[in-house]
Amino acid sequence: MANLAQEPTADLPMPRFEEFDPSKFGMVYDKRHDTLFIRSAVPRPATSVDLDGEVWMRMDPLTGEILGFEIEDFVRVFLARHPDIANAWREAHGRHHLVRQQESLVAIIINWIRQFLSVHPQQPRLCAP
Repeated sequence: MANLAQEPTADLPMPRFEEFDPSKFGMVYDKRHDTLFIRSAVPRPATSVDLDGEVWMRMDPLTGEILGFEIEDFVRVFLARHPDIANAWREAHGRHHLVRQQESLVAIIINWIRQFLSVHPQQPRLCAP
């Protein structure tokens, strides 16, 4: 994904994590491109938000509803930087993507993003849709 980041904008609503239900999202790992996708089964138009160059959050730019995530260089870089998430990945990935382990991994990633945004509230950068 090209980095089309612009300066942060006050018009971008805060993501609505309280309404995010990991059970409504699927997880797909593209091994060839080393990219993890967490997304709803029903595609919708969304805006990409760059979170420190590690995670792209897809959200509704008007409501803040979270529609998915994309993490590039997932195994090679992201998991190396985040051992707690790496442990959850090994658990979920080693069990043939059982739904419960996937939901657990999605929840762990969401908690990491929440924590990241609480420390870096200015970080989200609105990108071209």
